[in-house]
Amino acid sequence: MLFDVTRFFIFFLVVSACSAAPVEPAPNLRETKVEEVAPPKEIAPPVQPKSEPRAFRVAVVSDLNSSYGSLEYTPEVHETVRWLSEESRPDLVLSTGDMVAGMRRGLNYRAMWDSFLGNVVQPLDPIPFLPTPGNHDGAPNFAEEREEYLKTWTPRKPELNWVSDESWPTQYAFRFGGVLFISLDFSTVRWLDEEERVWLEDLLKDSERSVIFTHVPLHPIAAGRSREATRDRALEELLSRHPVTLIHGHHHAYFRHRHNGISTISMPCLGTGARKLKGQADAAENGVVILEFDDKEFADTLVAAPSFETRDLSTLPSTLDWEDSSIELYLGPLFCEARTC
Repeated sequence: MLFDVTRFFIFFLVVSACSAAPVEPAPNLRETKVEEVAPPKEIAPPVQPKSEPRAFRVAVVSDLNSSYGSLEYTPEVHETVRWLSEESRPDLVLSTGDMVAGMRRGLNYRAMWDSFLGNVVQPLDPIPFLPTPGNHDGAPNFAEEREEYLKTWTPRKPELNWVSDESWPTQYAFRFGGVLFISLDFSTVRWLDEEERVWLEDLLKDSERSVIFTHVPLHPIAAGRSREATRDRALEELLSRHPVTLIHGHHHAYFRHRHNGISTISMPCLGTGARKLKGQADAAENGVVILEFDDKEFADTLVAAPSFETRDLSTLPSTLDWEDSSIELYLGPLFCEARTC
């Protein structure tokens, strides 16, 4: 009896406690507010620089050909190709023209270009080779030679940071290591037309350092070639407003100079036909020019071929006198505007 009363009392306490506790209502899921998360902001892709300045080296070669129609190259050409590919190892090789021996009707143009590719371009691979046409490569008045030049180089455009390649392989521009390189088509004596000057001005306006390489020069350097220069005054005025260095071939003699505000390097030849500088007794040596760049400086070195000894530029004549002008030796900085040098 006592046991039953005890159980009843415990049961009564439990029921009382449960009935006294408040009952939480079930949550209404439809009314539950979910905190909204803002969509992630679109992040613009990083701006890629056109070409960051860095240290690099460029070799410049010029006038590698021999006599009309020749399929052979001089020992200086073969030794220079070997030296560049095995020892010097530049990042780029520029040619200022006259790679083959054309400019005469009826020559085997295809065989000449096959020889050049086999003797020069292929042994230099994988170093990019950048040509500009010379008068023996494909002047406009030699239509078949011009066509063969285009057939040879159109499919051989290197993978570079191209700024303008619509007229590759005659007139084009690319950036390398923070420097703008421009090929101008002066395979013969002529002036740039207005459209070409606009194109060039647009390229140069935002460039702090530009190298222009071409074949026929603005002004004569070598004896016997007084008329083989463009004397393009509109081009000179344009270039003088920008920090550029002009490099040309055709005169087969080295001279580093500045005229009407244009810093210029006249290239020696590697093939036959080395010439005398105006007023000099001896013909210039065959050679190659090495350009060295870093983020601020630009150095150029004349290297004789086939000895590959560095030449002292201060031994060059101080002035080359012509009937209408004087060309003065210039050993100062090559990247500067006329008004600042």
